[in-house]
Amino acid sequence: MPQRLRRLVDELDELAGLPENWDGHGSPPIRATAKETVFKLLELLDQLDMPVPHFAPVSGGGLQLEWQQGKRELELEIFPQG
Repeated sequence: MPQRLRRLVDELDELAGLPENWDGHGSPPIRATAKETVFKLLELLDQLDMPVPHFAPVSGGGLQLEWQQGKRELELEIFPQG
């Protein structure tokens, strides 16, 4: 596994360890299906030599991937069910 992908997987694992109510509003931890979908996307993005995204947890158990290049931004939300 490439080093940049390993670093992202470690970051993803850390976010997946968030406890119940991590946001103070009763949000559940990140769902395994969302994490699996993001992992598959990371593998594809690595093959396409895409820029490295940033991750953010989403209320309800999902994940958001974020990219920024200059003034351009892209956000992709993965719902809890993947």
